[in-house]
Amino acid sequence: GAVISMVGASDLTIEDCNISHNYAESGGAVSVVSSSDVVIHRSVLTCNTAMLEGGAIYVEMCRKLLLSETSVSHNAALSEAGGAASIDKSEEVIISESVLEQNSGGVRACAATGGCVGVVLEGACGSCRGATCFQLFHFDDVPELVEKYGGGIKVLSSVNTVVSDSILRRNDGGW
Repeated sequence: GAVISMVGASDLTIEDCNISHNYAESGGAVSVVSSSDVVIHRSVLTCNTAMLEGGAIYVEMCRKLLLSETSVSHNAALSEAGGAASIDKSEEVIISESVLEQNSGGVRACAATGGCVGVVLEGACGSCRGATCFQLFHFDDVPELVEKYGGGIKVLSSVNTVVSDSILRRNDGGW
């Protein structure tokens, strides 16, 4: 992450922050690996770019990611998925009362699905409650598509994923 990069630390809380116009290999704004809890609350993450995945946020092997009352927009993952966020091997992912819009991932998904992808879940239990999600996928049934989607969020091998009272719109898995 260009602004915050953590490996093996305990908890990270980002609150009431505006993080914008940053560039990194993974997680244009924030990259966290092997930590306990990651909380992003009442913040704005915009116009961040990742060369690989997680335009704004990259989280791997963390106990919990909580994104609440946060706007994540106009971020890009240039090579892979997760224009807003890429989350891998984390126990719990909760997105609540947040807006994720106009983020883009590296591979076009819109043509294949008839609409842009908001959330990708693979190897995870997922739900989209009280949220406006254009599409919510669980890719155990279509494994060859796992790496090709996720303009909004890419979640791989996480135990529990909940999106509630949030808006995910105009995210593009495009080239």
